[in-house]
Amino acid sequence: MLSTSCLDSVENNCVEDCEFVESERTGYPGFGTEVGSIIEPLEFLDTSGEPFGLQDVYAEASNRVLLLTTSAGWCTACIEEQSALQALYSDYDGQGVEIMVTVFEKGDYEPAGANFAKQWQRRYELTYPVVADPEFIMRSYYPGGDASVTPILLVIDVATMTIMERFVGFDDIVVRALVDGILSGSSQ
Repeated sequence: MLSTSCLDSVENNCVEDCEFVESERTGYPGFGTEVGSIIEPLEFLDTSGEPFGLQDVYAEASNRVLLLTTSAGWCTACIEEQSALQALYSDYDGQGVEIMVTVFEKGDYEPAGANFAKQWQRRYELTYPVVADPEFIMRSYYPGGDASVTPILLVIDVATMTIMERFVGFDDIVVRALVDGILSGSSQ
């Protein structure tokens, strides 16, 4: 932030005399849903019906990158990407990459609960967290709030909980490049 005298100097074309004075930051800037924003500490239901959220991912010190993806029982693309996500998870085992799938609707478009999340995890033999999002709190991260563009994928830098990228669908090559960049520190 510029000091008042500096603003006066700029307005009077006296830029050479202007001293830029940093002001103290007060208050937290808040959360956002767009790339570059800090993601809200969202909470879901795990496969046992217990709360599980982004604070749990953040609290695990070994986590460096979170791939947060959405799924629905009616979504063919969501079903197809599960094996690719599992392969990615296995390839990055022990390197700080976490994946979390949030399922928000069953095949009949009814809200997904913990039992559906458990079935999803078993059906696709997933070893990463699958959680239920019965209130569809992830809708605000969708372009225009449009659930028909499911699945979406958020790439999150866990150290800062910053949304680094948002995709509609899953592109293995691009996602791996982003993950590698975050892990190497080159995306900062």
